[in-house]
Amino acid sequence: MMSVEKKYPNLFNEVTWPWGPTRAKFLLLDKIPPSHLIGNINIVPKVGNSWLMLRHQNGSWDIPGGTIEKDEYYMDTLRRELIEEAGAKLHSFKLFGAWHCVSLAPKPYRSHLPHPEYYRIVGLGDVEVIQSPTNPLMAR
Repeated sequence: MMSVEKKYPNLFNEVTWPWGPTRAKFLLLDKIPPSHLIGNINIVPKVGNSWLMLRHQNGSWDIPGGTIEKDEYYMDTLRRELIEEAGAKLHSFKLFGAWHCVSLAPKPYRSHLPHPEYYRIVGLGDVEVIQSPTNPLMAR
């Protein structure tokens, strides 16, 4: 079987994201990074035999997830973001990896977030669509 790194080599290239700006490199992980270094969480969600994707009003595609709020546990962030962006309820989450990020900005995006180093964790999971997204800018 071909490794993920060989199948998707571009996923593992270091990139600089314009927001922030931030340098990021994707890592496969089998355990969650230290919680005090987690700033964001995303999920590649599955509904039955189908994958759920989000479409922004501008036409771009995305997966659900977002930034941790002050005093929020990262799994609570994921549950909140799934309702807001997809109208979905989380049933399972399995860590896949994370972008190890280093912000080039002089201060954090929000004062409660880790800075300059943080992780944007990504997992796979099963969800159930239970309502319309609460964020009117998103569609499934």
